[in-house]
Amino acid sequence: MKTSSVDEFAGVLDGTYFGNKFDVTQAYGYVKYVGTMWTLSMARKYTDLKFVVMSPGNTKGTMAPESLPQPMRFMLKFVMMPIVFPLIGGMVHKIEVGVKRLVDGISDERYKSGVFYASKEGKLSGEVVDQSTFFTALKNTTAQDNADKAIHRFIK
Repeated sequence: MKTSSVDEFAGVLDGTYFGNKFDVTQAYGYVKYVGTMWTLSMARKYTDLKFVVMSPGNTKGTMAPESLPQPMRFMLKFVMMPIVFPLIGGMVHKIEVGVKRLVDGISDERYKSGVFYASKEGKLSGEVVDQSTFFTALKNTTAQDNADKAIHRFIK
């Protein structure tokens, strides 16, 4: 995103950000970013609650590929996950590992409120780390608040 403004975040949420070149995989990343920034803003607003963003990692056995267009779904399910990812060192783990990450995010005291945890930079699985250590935009409190304002444009 260029500015992480309220208008830009709202454009992601209503689809206008993508114009005529909508790509489901691109939109997924942007929507995930808006949701992450909103969650981080909530952690600052409501310090008595725990708000953690935890990526389940590259998890096989979910229904996520079913939302992709047929050619992409086929590539992901039958080529990328079982063949390509393992060949390039990208681990794919079982659904139980992804679920454990999510449960640990809310129940394990090691994971702090207001942090986005996911695999190490360049990895698809394995140990989780604070993503703001290499994606510093996550620390931008103005952008976090802009995501919150954008989401509230759609709440009546």
